Amino acid sequence: MSCVDNLIFHDAIVPFLEITEDLDESQIYYDSIYIETLEVVRNPNFDLLPRFKNGLIEEVIGFEREEQLNEEVFIECEFGRFESHELTTNRLLDMDLPAPVKVAYTILKKLYIQKGGGRRQNAFSRGLDHSERRYVPEVLNCLSRNGYAILSSLGTNNVWLAVKDKKKEVPELIGTKNSSHPLIQELESLA
Repeated sequence: MSCVDNLIFHDAIVPFLEITEDLDESQIYYDSIYIETLEVVRNPNFDLLPRFKNGLIEEVIGFEREEQLNEEVFIECEFGRFESHELTTNRLLDMDLPAPVKVAYTILKKLYIQKGGGRRQNAFSRGLDHSERRYVPEVLNCLSRNGYAILSSLGTNNVWLAVKDKKKEVPELIGTKNSSHPLIQELESLA
């Protein structure tokens, strides 16, 4: 019986890659690839991160500058821009708010701000800890009731979509501590 030690991706184009803190991805290698957006959630253990060599990464979310990256993880890579602001998943989850509100902000960010269209429900759990993940179904139902998300069936897959009428409102709502907003009040009641 043989065992594969490493998984290597070579000469690939990756639109979005999210690295979570709870997986050991140290045996995954990305060689000569282009990543449009790389999001590293929470404070990563660099020993568990995949390895990137000779890559071009357009946007890195979760770090403010190249000097914060580990040279043993990012080997001879080039970077576009770095983003560490209030809309990163890390910052949203670190806010002093009830868990359902923080989960809602991360879901809204994935639906309205990140590239790509709809998302399967399991995509909303990525980057959340166990206690936060349990709120995902309730929060999605709340967002749907309030007109912020639509569940669509595409073939055999259920996909959550953003609502076009809310595209201007949502970025201003995400990350605020405005507890007088009706949506926030309903989300707080889930805690």
